[in-house]
Amino acid sequence: MAGLDEVERQPMRRTGVIIPSLGEPPQYPATHAVNGELYFRPESPGLMVCPVDETPSEPCDARPEELDVAIAMDRMQSVTTLPVDRVLHSWAGLRAFAEDRRPVVGRDPRNDRFCWLAGQGGFGLQTSPALGALVAAHLNHGAVVNGDIDIHRLFS
Repeated sequence: MAGLDEVERQPMRRTGVIIPSLGEPPQYPATHAVNGELYFRPESPGLMVCPVDETPSEPCDARPEELDVAIAMDRMQSVTTLPVDRVLHSWAGLRAFAEDRRPVVGRDPRNDRFCWLAGQGGFGLQTSPALGALVAAHLNHGAVVNGDIDIHRLFS
């Protein structure tokens, strides 16, 4: 819509599964497998399990693949003693990554009136408030949001 070519980003499908937990509410910590192939955490009404999949995808309304759900359940069974016998809910979403896997943030070199804030690769919920504040301060020539951050360095 801005008349600029897009910044190269690759959508990757990520799967989530909710399984029943043994306690109400679940009393388990957020847990990441050392090998990076699984994480799980309490999520009402049970445990959210993710096989940490990153399947390249075309932009779409992502849907969970049966194989990815089965992989999540198998990985959960392989590292815990919790019964993993049914899925309460499953979903998939797309996470966009730039080639270097860093967020695309800053003015477009082809049109300095356009500012990118994209490619947060699944960390958008965690990083968008801070990145949004940094971009807003930069665009408004405002004060640095946090004294430890040199905002102009982020956009050079």
